[in-house]
Amino acid sequence: MGKGGFAGKTTAPHHFALILASCLGLAACLGTTKYPLDQIQASAEPVEADEEDARSPRERAIANLQDYCPPVEVRVDGPAYVVYERGGEGEPSRIRYQATLSQFPRACTDNAGILTIRLGIAGFLLSGPRGGPGSVTVPLHLQVIQDNDVVVLDRPLPTAITIAPGAIRGEFSRVEELVVPSPPRENMRVVIGFDQPR
Repeated sequence: MGKGGFAGKTTAPHHFALILASCLGLAACLGTTKYPLDQIQASAEPVEADEEDARSPRERAIANLQDYCPPVEVRVDGPAYVVYERGGEGEPSRIRYQATLSQFPRACTDNAGILTIRLGIAGFLLSGPRGGPGSVTVPLHLQVIQDNDVVVLDRPLPTAITIAPGAIRGEFSRVEELVVPSPPRENMRVVIGFDQPR
């Protein structure tokens, strides 16, 4: 049963706007995030429950699960990624770039025990005191986790972001298609963030 959709693995910013638009009106499209999604407003009309639902509790549970789209969370240690000038780690005055996540709408399709999650990821790169125009590859990372500790899917997503000459900010967007076994209950989540230097 489909719950919206978009295709592709990477996308240009204007295509990403179409992805965001495809999520409008889908109450399940927005995930749990640590950032407000000001540019996306999902709404749904209240649905009145049928007074006489002939389905059994098991049938209702299965139907609800088919409409399930796992929430999206940002890793506590990974909402931002800072690139310092060599030897200046930890010093704000020596920051070259800082990447930050901003939006991640999603849409899901459940088909014969296979859950397909199409996840849009957007963010931006700011130039710091020691930065400037150029391209930076940031270590974005995505996992699908079940029951809090079972990693169902693990995907590094190195992402190149460019700041044009004369600008102090560059934006990035991509779309990932995640295919996992359908969960037996609503116990799955998508976790994204930046891997930090060790």
